Amino acid sequence: MSAPDWSRAACLDVDPELFFPDRKSDAAYDYARTKCATCPVVSACLDDAMADEGSVSTGYRHGMRGGLTPVERLARYRASTRAPMTSAELTTLAAMKAASVIATEAKCQAQRDRVATLTTQGQSATEIARTLGIHERTVVRMRTRNRRAAA
Repeated sequence: MSAPDWSRAACLDVDPELFFPDRKSDAAYDYARTKCATCPVVSACLDDAMADEGSVSTGYRHGMRGGLTPVERLARYRASTRAPMTSAELTTLAAMKAASVIATEAKCQAQRDRVATLTTQGQSATEIARTLGIHERTVVRMRTRNRRAAA
């Protein structure tokens, strides 16, 4: 693999300070981004930046390089180091989420049942809310849901 021809870089005829703005906003990088967009060695520049910076934080990444800001380069590095999940891991994750949903639904149903029981005992929504430690509006919603389910 041959070394890139840096003499063709679009940034050579531009003030380098424009690639290292004082403000770290996207607007401050706009000019540099437009120069990088037309550069024939932008991909080599980005590869070089990624190799130089490795896993360092954004505090040690400086300027527009390869068409990306320091924050964008760090995000790209982090994305490149994440290993894809195996099918076994995906299956386990799906099973865990399903179990969580089932447990949550069971908890909600138990709470709706408790609201129904306390309602038949003549307690007000305010009393039920205090007893169960939930908002009065939640009690009203549960009562409504229970009535619809019974109909």
